[in-house]
Order: sequence, then C-alpha cells, then structure tokens
Amino acid sequence: MRKLVGILMIAVFVGLALTTLHMVLTEQKQDLSGYVRVKRSPIVQAIELFYDDDGGTTSPSNELTPMDEMTIRITVNFTDPGYIYSVKVIIYYDLAGIDASDNASHHVTIYWSSVTGTWSLSTGGSTTWALDTQNSSVPDYQITGVDYIYVVFTPGKITRYSSTGNWVIYANVTDQDNPNLLYGENSLTGINCRYYLEMSVDATAFNFSSVPPGAANVSMSSPRSINITVISNYWWYLQLNATGWYNKSNPTQLVVNFTEFNSLLADDDPNPEEATETGLNPMWVRPSGSLWQYLSPTPEAGTLIHLYLFVTLPSDIPYGEYITTLSVVTGQSTPPP
Repeated sequence: MRKLVGILMIAVFVGLALTTLHMVLTEQKQDLSGYVRVKRSPIVQAIELFYDDDGGTTSPSNELTPMDEMTIRITVNFTDPGYIYSVKVIIYYDLAGIDASDNASHHVTIYWSSVTGTWSLSTGGSTTWALDTQNSSVPDYQITGVDYIYVVFTPGKITRYSSTGNWVIYANVTDQDNPNLLYGENSLTGINCRYYLEMSVDATAFNFSSVPPGAANVSMSSPRSINITVISNYWWYLQLNATGWYNKSNPTQLVVNFTEFNSLLADDDPNPEEATETGLNPMWVRPSGSLWQYLSPTPEAGTLIHLYLFVTLPSDIPYGEYITTLSVVTGQSTPPP
C-alpha cells in the first residue's frame, strides 16, 4: 500500500513539473526600442512670375504671355533641414479647376522628381507649350532655411485670354523624408493672359476673268477659294475691306464704289444663295465694317475659313479692266451677346 502511495505522489509531482514547463515555454518577452521624429513640413513661402526668359527675375509680371518664355520663382523654406523629393507646378484657368485634365488652353502640369532628376511637361497634346529644362532648376542638396526653385516655360498659343485674373499658378514641394506627409503648397492667383492672334492667307490675288455688264454673283475663276487660317486664344472677328473697282489704266479713277453698289459678295461656302445658311452669313464687302464677328476661340492648329468671293456688276459699267484691293483683317472680338 505504501509503495502504491509513493508511486502516485511521484506521478503528481511529474505532472506539476510538466505543467510548469509548458507555461514557461508559451510566455516569452522581447523589448523593442521605438523612435519617431516630429519634423516640420517644407513651406512654399512665395510664387512669383516674371517676364524674363532663361530664369531671369528682373521684370515681375501679373500675366501670361503666349509664345514668350517666362520664369516662375518658387521660394521654399525648410525649417528642419531636408532634401526636395518632388516639385509639381499646375498652371490652370480657375473656371476649369485644378483637377481638370491637362489641355492646351486651360490646364498644364509641370513636374520634377529627384528619383530621375528630370522635368516633365503635360499639356494634353499641345505642341506650343514648352519647358526650358536647361534653365529650370531645383536644389539637389540639403536645404536649411530659404532656397529657390526656378521653372522656365513658354505658354502655348491658345492659352485662354483673360483680363480678369482667371489664371492660377499652384506649386507643391515634398520632403524626401516622407513625401506623402511632409509637403508644402501655395497658389499665386489673379493672373491675366494676353491676347494671342495669328493669321495666314494662302493667296495674294484673286481673279474673276471676263464678266459681262449686269452679271450677278459670278464666282472667282482663280483661285476657287481663298484659305484663311486663324489661331486665336479668345473670341475673334474677320473683316473684309475694299473701296471699289478702279480703272486699271487709271488707278485713281473709282468706277464702282462699294459703298453705293453691292458688287463684291463674300461667303464661306460656294453657294451664297442657300435656302438655309449652313455657315457664316454672306456679306457685301464695304470700305469698312464688313465683318464676321463672335468667332470662337480656335484649336491649336487653327480654324480654317474658305473664303469665296462673287462679283456683281452694274449694267452700265464701261467695258475695260478693273482692279481693287481687298484687305483681310482679323482681331479680338467680344463673346456673343
């Protein structure tokens, strides 16, 4: 009996020992040291625009100038020393908004990355916006305190005209230590844009050949039409001016006065007598005031107008040869009323 009790006691002690060993193995501890640095974000203190090209900063500007190189200077302040990771500059028309897609007339994005050390320009396919990467610069060293970023660029031809401060330049600068959280941003608002206009005409003369007295709405024999291409960053007009038909052998003798007689008709299609006009309304050419106005801002490639001219002659015009000078004039218009 005593032998059996001894065996039981040994079994109990062994069980307790195994339980204690199991508890020790499942309760381990490892101390870790923790660290966080509370760092100030970089500050974009100022954004300035200059008329100067090549990174110059002598002539401050409050307007964009299409097809003329300009300089943006961004003042940054690293209160805590740091390296610039990226720079983003968005130039946009306020009615389009900062989040609009890049396009030639209202929104472009300029970006620099320290990963590649290169600049990029996103314009939505524009071929006239440009970025001068040679003269643009970002500090590639550790910055403590104030330093400068220079963005040298050329606004495109159809950068939308504004005289009421619709343009905005936004800048975002990130810190290499944590680009997603450590960044500064600022905007320069109230920027105008100058009006830009470009016109080309593919003819220097036109000819009706031989026409009898009293003929009406006779088409040109050469060329069949005159092609006028216009690039404009705002509403525009096309004006046609001519005084009348002069005697070719005596160029000072005005025989048919366009103020008094409807002789030269202009249209943008070969039929000036359409039942329902499909384009611009036909107009009689006068010494002044004959114009198509409220024409829409153009795409970057321009708007092409085919100009067709038609001659009507008085029934009593003397036989002979006559000449005239037609002036094709384009200019800035107002929006449609």
